[in-house]
Amino acid sequence: MQSENKKPTCIGIFLQTLGIATFTLGGGYVMIPLLRERFVKKLGWIDENELTEMTAIGQSSPGAMIINVSVLVGYRLHGFWGAVCALLGTSLPAIVLLAAMCYFYDLIRGNRLVSAAFRGMNAGVAAVIADLVVSMAAPYIKKEQVLYALIMVGAFAAAFFLNINVAIIIVACGTVGVVIGAVRGRRKKV
Repeated sequence: MQSENKKPTCIGIFLQTLGIATFTLGGGYVMIPLLRERFVKKLGWIDENELTEMTAIGQSSPGAMIINVSVLVGYRLHGFWGAVCALLGTSLPAIVLLAAMCYFYDLIRGNRLVSAAFRGMNAGVAAVIADLVVSMAAPYIKKEQVLYALIMVGAFAAAFFLNINVAIIIVACGTVGVVIGAVRGRRKKV
């Protein structure tokens, strides 16, 4: 593991996010475990709690969640230019892929093999997302805050399985959080 005292360079941030984004299929929720593996475990640039907090902020901010998280990580590591490098590293592969897909769209639009490959990848993506929810909920369960883990799992199920609008889920979770905070605040006063 790399020393936490060694500050990453902007080029390092760009190359790390570029590598993760280039070889990931399935979107932002699939990239979070890879960010954790690289930035927390392998490089030691940020810790687990920071990544969890940045993921929560990235999910509740407008725009693509993984772009938000990458920008937050880049900013934490190297300020404004770190954020810019993380943004470029994360978004460049998608931009290149979309440009190529637009160019070749007519050729692959009706191809049954391409459609079958994407359907097969959906199963793998679902497994990775489920693993992410479990690993993000684990610290809260260990801290005996099972209620927060249940809220997280419920929010995931509402978005993924029930297709409920994310804005409604955010408002509902925020309301539940305020109620829990108010109840716990009253208990401490008593």
